[in-house]
Amino acid sequence: MKRPETAVTVYIFIIIVILASLSGCTGTSPGISPKVTPYSVPGTGCGTTTTATVTDIVDGDTIHVRMADGTKEKVRFLGIDTPETDPEGNNPREYAPLEDTGCLAAWGKVAKGRLASLVLRKQVVLEPDCREGNRDTYGRLLVYVSLPDGTDLNALMLREGLARAYTKTSAERLPSYISLEKTAREKGTGMWGQANLECRYPD
Repeated sequence: MKRPETAVTVYIFIIIVILASLSGCTGTSPGISPKVTPYSVPGTGCGTTTTATVTDIVDGDTIHVRMADGTKEKVRFLGIDTPETDPEGNNPREYAPLEDTGCLAAWGKVAKGRLASLVLRKQVVLEPDCREGNRDTYGRLLVYVSLPDGTDLNALMLREGLARAYTKTSAERLPSYISLEKTAREKGTGMWGQANLECRYPD
C-alpha cells in the first residue's frame, strides 16, 4: 500500500504530464507554429540582428529581402523618409522649403539609385529598435539597415541629403538622425541644395 504522501506526489505528476501534453509544451494550439522568427524577439522585437539578401529596391527607404530561411519580406528603413519617385506621391510640406513635387520625385529616384548601388543583390543586416515594434501598419519589417561592415544605411541616406528624419517615431536613433538632417541642410547637401532655388533637376 502506497504511503499517502507518495500517492499525492504521483497524482500531481500525472496532472502535470496531462496539462503539458494538452498545451503542446509551446503555449500554442496544435498545428499552429509559435510566432517567433529569426528576426524577432517575442514581446520586445529588439536585441537581435539578422542578415538578409536584398532582392529589389522599392525606393530610397524601402526594399525587398530574402531571409536566410527563404522567407521574403518587405523592409522599411526606420527613422528616415525619402521622397517618392512619383510627383503626386510627395507632400511638399514634409520637405519645406523644397516644395517642388517634381523636383522631389527626381531626388526620390536619385535616392533609389544610390541605395541600389549599395545593396541590390547583396547582404544587409537588419536590426529592430527596442522602442518600436517589428512591423509598421502596412506589415513591413521596420528596422535599421546596415552593411556587413557596420555602415548605418539609414544614417548614410541622411548624411548624403537624400532623406529627412522621420519624426513620428520614438526610435532610439532619432536624435542623431535629426542632427544628421540638420547638418545636411546647412551644407546644402543633396536635395537640400535645391531649397530656396529654382529646382535644378539632378542628372
